[in-house]
Amino acid sequence: MFVAIYFSILFSFNGTAVPLDTLLLGLTLAIVIMSLAVTLVFSGDQPGRFRIIEGRRHLSELRKTKAKEESPLLLGALVRMRVSLPKGATLKEVYSRDKSAFATERLVVRALTPL
Repeated sequence: MFVAIYFSILFSFNGTAVPLDTLLLGLTLAIVIMSLAVTLVFSGDQPGRFRIIEGRRHLSELRKTKAKEESPLLLGALVRMRVSLPKGATLKEVYSRDKSAFATERLVVRALTPL
């Protein structure tokens, strides 16, 4: 972008005319670079976004197949717990190590905290 600004100032000081298509090409290039910069600046929390998407997928899959009569609040808490675990780890392993994490009160608190 700075190069495009430099050349436009250089051409205006020298008095040489710049063709319209070159100006439009420079303007397009500057807009594309600025939009890319904005995209890179605001896309910082990709792992959190992927956890939310994966959690929604797990929850909808559970609702369709296995747990139609279960509480959506508790299912959501269990899905959040599962998504936050590293790959290969299961909720059964966590339950065998710490049964208090699956108490109803702690699951409700877990469901109410954002990812």
